[in-house]
Amino acid sequence: MTPPFLPLERIREAAVFEIIGVDFTGPVYLKGGEKAWICIFTFAVFRAVHFETLKSLDVASFLMALRRHIARRGRPSIIFSDNGTNFVGLSNELERVDLEKVTGDENLQGIEWKFNPPSTPWWEGFWERLIGILKRLLRRTLKKSCLDYVEMLTVLLDCEAIINPRR
Repeated sequence: MTPPFLPLERIREAAVFEIIGVDFTGPVYLKGGEKAWICIFTFAVFRAVHFETLKSLDVASFLMALRRHIARRGRPSIIFSDNGTNFVGLSNELERVDLEKVTGDENLQGIEWKFNPPSTPWWEGFWERLIGILKRLLRRTLKKSCLDYVEMLTVLLDCEAIINPRR
C-alpha cells in the first residue's frame, strides 16, 4: 500500500500566504443579536493565520474579505477550499469576469482555486485544526461576554498574534 502523500503545494518553499486554505467558522453572536462569521485564511506550508470578520456568507462579502486579505498579506497564487457556495461562486466569477477592467484590481487575476473533492472532510485538516485553536482561544477569553463588531475584530487580531508565532 502506498502511503498518502501531501500535494507539492503544501510542502514546497513558498512566500508567506502564497498558498492558502480558506474556510468559515461561526456564527458568533455580537451585541444587539447581530451575527458574524469568521473567515480563516491559513498559509498551507507553515500554518500562519489571518482572520476576517464578515456579517454575511454571500459571495460579495467573501470577495471583500479576500481583497482585505490580499491588501494586507499579498496575493495568493493557490487557494484551497471546500465546495462552499460562496467559494465556488467567487471562483466562477473570477474565471468569467475580467476584474481588472471592472474593479481596477489586477491582484485578483491569476489565482488558481483548488476545491476539495465532495464528502472528503479530512482534506481540510490543515485549517480545521487552526479553527479549533481559535475557538478554544475565544471560549477562554470571552467566556459568556458579548462583543460589538469592532471589539470582535480586535480580539481576533489578538488571537492572530497568539497563534502565528507558535512553534
